[in-house]
Amino acid sequence: MKKILILVFLCALTCHAARKEYMAEYSAVHPVLDGRIEGDPAWKNVPWSDGFEKRVTGGKPDADTRFKALYTDDALYIAAECLEPDMDKLADEHNYIEFWLCDVVEVFLIPLKDEMIHLIYSARNNANEEIPGKTSVRTGHQTGWIAKSRMEKDRWMAEFCIPLYLLGVAPQRGDLAIPFNLCRNSTPKKELSSWSFQKGSFKSEQGFGRMILKKVPAAAAAKVKKSLSRPHWISLIQRWRSIRGDYSWQDVIAANPGVAAVLDAIERNPAEYSVKADVLAENLAKLETQRGAAERKHREAVMKLLFED
Repeated sequence: MKKILILVFLCALTCHAARKEYMAEYSAVHPVLDGRIEGDPAWKNVPWSDGFEKRVTGGKPDADTRFKALYTDDALYIAAECLEPDMDKLADEHNYIEFWLCDVVEVFLIPLKDEMIHLIYSARNNANEEIPGKTSVRTGHQTGWIAKSRMEKDRWMAEFCIPLYLLGVAPQRGDLAIPFNLCRNSTPKKELSSWSFQKGSFKSEQGFGRMILKKVPAAAAAKVKKSLSRPHWISLIQRWRSIRGDYSWQDVIAANPGVAAVLDAIERNPAEYSVKADVLAENLAKLETQRGAAERKHREAVMKLLFED
């Protein structure tokens, strides 16, 4: 009997010690980010990964979860399905400071050294994040990402779009393994669980599995390479909205009505965001260049007034 118990214990340790892996293939088709997984052609043949375990204790969660992932020429997409027998008991989200205590899915990725990206999204379509300062500097503070969730009778789904530009890496020369975990909080069950078992904090890299991006097909290599060098359309659209509503930019906008008209037209049509990312980047660069020149001219004028007779 003792031998049997020892074998069971050793087996459990081995299972938890093994690195879990998920293989994400390239997709030429971009998922429609609406929280609907079934029926979306991009997700049709993508396999699910399940086997979630309760935090600390292990074992199958009462509110189980599974996910699938793929990547395109500009982003990593993750779709999570969260089973929930008590959908009517999901926690309200009034306290945004303690957002992680709500019904959320948390994505952890370490694409580069010392850059643990932590993205959180809720059943009620609210987002939070932890982006390292090193990542913000590397991307020029262009760290945009988006997600969308959808609630049904006995489950809720969440879809994440995580730009390759934010990750800073892509499988250009071969398969790429990224330390990764996907975690879940179910408030009705008062239960924390994760895909790769965590005996302690969800942030423990020691407990992470691996998201393996399969080598990009040769036909898409150029697009993927470009995505690593240019901010994603998510960040570009967010930047334009910020500029449009900033009073200090109005002189630059007024001096470039044609540029503003192009950016406004794209902003009004979400279907064009991805296909016109280059146009977004080029026209925003024109405004940024003029703003920079105006600021330098202003500084020179101030210095002349201060230090010249």
